[in-house]
Amino acid sequence: MKLTERGTSANMLAMASGVAESTIRSLLKQGEDDRAPGPHPLVLRAVCDVLGLDHIRIFQMADYIPEDYYPTHLSPKAEYVGMCFDAMTRDQQVMLLSMIGSLDKSHNLPLNGKRLEQLVEAVGELRQRYAMFRVRKFTAVDELGRIAGNLLRSNPDEMYLNRLFERLTALFENNPSIRITRAHIEEIVNRPTTRVIVNMLLPRKDMPGSLEKLYWLTHPAGTYRGGISTLSEEEQQGCRDLWLLLEEMS
Repeated sequence: MKLTERGTSANMLAMASGVAESTIRSLLKQGEDDRAPGPHPLVLRAVCDVLGLDHIRIFQMADYIPEDYYPTHLSPKAEYVGMCFDAMTRDQQVMLLSMIGSLDKSHNLPLNGKRLEQLVEAVGELRQRYAMFRVRKFTAVDELGRIAGNLLRSNPDEMYLNRLFERLTALFENNPSIRITRAHIEEIVNRPTTRVIVNMLLPRKDMPGSLEKLYWLTHPAGTYRGGISTLSEEEQQGCRDLWLLLEEMS
């Protein structure tokens, strides 16, 4: 399907990725021919680079990476704290989360330990269900686009808000019980729980605003134009569930 969409062939893909054509043809037989040898990781990486595929997702499909794996984007100290947290009893975890909630009050995040625990568990479940939330991979085009957009637009948040309104309206078009307005989006985005959730899903310090983070989370690479038809069924449902989670936890 991917080769057909790009108007290419096994021979062209082999030349572009620097892999033997026989290896590519063997790769294309995966899932159809039990005798086909498993793909080598370096072959998968080369093909992903050429076709612009998600490396993590493809390696998971090939059983090189567990389904529940996702990069942490954490500092070594943060990973150490995480390991200590997992080794604690449940009561100790609740106590620590309460302390974090108290510290975060100075950052407009007045959440108690139990509330933080609920958010952490909810985000973990979302990541387990949808690969798109395990890691948001930014291409060079993404990075250049967001930097240029933020510099050249007098009000980039207005663009993010309008794009979110268009996407969410289309996603919930057949569900009249879900109210989508620009004012409601702004209300949800400005809530402390939303800030916590989008920060966990997209932990980038160079994106301080929840509105921009929510935009990128609901617009996977290559789906910026053309409406929701550019999203797979899984991605569409993932975006819906993310929005419903933000509303539920607010």
